Amino acid sequence: MPDHVDLWDRWLAELASRPQWTFSPYGDAVRTGDEPLMVSEFGNWGLPRLPDQLPWWFNISFGERGVTRPAGVLERFHAYGFDRIFGSFSEMAEETQRHQFVSLKHEIESIRSYEALQGYVITGVTDVHWEVNGLLDMWRNEKVYVNDLSKIQTSDLIACRLTAYSFYEKDHVEVPAFISHFSDVDLSGASLRWRTTSGESGQYALPADLRPGSVNELPPIRIVLPATDRPSSERLELELRHRNGNRLAENYYTLPVLPRRSSVAGIRVAARGDESSQLSSQLQANGFEIAESVSPGDVLIADRYDNATETHLQNGGRVILLTGDEAALPSHWPLRVVSRIGTELDGRWFSNFNWIRPDREPFSSVAFTPILNFESAAVAPRHVIQGFAPAQFDDVLSGITYGWLNNNCALTAQVHVGSGQMLLTTYRFHRYGADPFTTELLNSFLSYVAGVEMLPRLKLRTEISADSRELVNTSIPQLDK
Repeated sequence: MPDHVDLWDRWLAELASRPQWTFSPYGDAVRTGDEPLMVSEFGNWGLPRLPDQLPWWFNISFGERGVTRPAGVLERFHAYGFDRIFGSFSEMAEETQRHQFVSLKHEIESIRSYEALQGYVITGVTDVHWEVNGLLDMWRNEKVYVNDLSKIQTSDLIACRLTAYSFYEKDHVEVPAFISHFSDVDLSGASLRWRTTSGESGQYALPADLRPGSVNELPPIRIVLPATDRPSSERLELELRHRNGNRLAENYYTLPVLPRRSSVAGIRVAARGDESSQLSSQLQANGFEIAESVSPGDVLIADRYDNATETHLQNGGRVILLTGDEAALPSHWPLRVVSRIGTELDGRWFSNFNWIRPDREPFSSVAFTPILNFESAAVAPRHVIQGFAPAQFDDVLSGITYGWLNNNCALTAQVHVGSGQMLLTTYRFHRYGADPFTTELLNSFLSYVAGVEMLPRLKLRTEISADSRELVNTSIPQLDK
């Protein structure tokens, strides 16, 4: 999560509809339609804090799949520069555990939103050698979120269906709510109370005659988000109170809130390619000047590295390359774009963690946590960029890591090409103008590339034919520090 949130939500809705695959197809049983349905296995990884003496099982993997092997994790932590983002391995481990909880919370609450689903099994209670998705680690230590998890592991659950994963400051937000009632407590006269960190609050009575084993919609909660000049989080807290005043259940939501970028004056954008051209009208609506043809001072947004992109860079231009296609880069380059779909890179078993450098532009303008959570659901990449050596990761501004910090790839990186500079990214911007995080991320990319802060240390060397202005293969391009 959140890379597969749409897939999860679709699959869950299908399961709740009692599809044929939930029952034996061999004529050896008769479906009545009343069989209880449950999600029998789901989970997410959260790395454990490690003891001073590493355990014997560190060299063990699952089925020789290297991504599940812990051995070398501390070396990878330092080699790829994670120590400059998280400080210590223990701090990074706790950050992955918080990400594990955010993912579990969405999964549990979405399961509880279906009355047809009567139970679920989290995988697992404790970590094992190759699969650290336990609620406890292998030494039976609690992970950092256990108190928060206990609040939603209750017979009666009050929860929300968020209509978005990121918001703008001063937005008027309507938050749908529901109650999953599986206790035998009589809830007549009970009430839902809510409050926010900015001081809003309210309450209302629950519907009468709530049946045990039912899921019921509740009136929406309406709030106005506070003003902010930087990425901030508004906390929405919920309480279910019995008619005698006792608290029966509680929950909370962290709403990511972004300021609206006030000025893009002086940034002129040219677009090439289908995806880039589709952004032009939305960029113009957000205040960017759109160029009909590419001039040296323009920021060029392109879908692939072609002759026009090369020429713009050789003339000292700036480029944002949206590498959402395996053909986006020349085949003889040391960098390549690889699809995640249907491969180990999809992260559906050994969780992936999409990380950013929150203290550096272009991500500091949109950073909430160093590991991206649901605010990034709309931009979650379907491709990665391979080919950066560990020593070159200073210029990888956002990346992806799997399991025990294996398969490290870039999601956003910067390089010099000729006299110009290029930002490569696999993040998707199809919801630019509609989704706040998507919109502000691309705005931040454009401001960064157009400004003076972009100073890549890596240089991509290419040989250019003076006659044709085409890339030639006489020298393999190299990344040099």
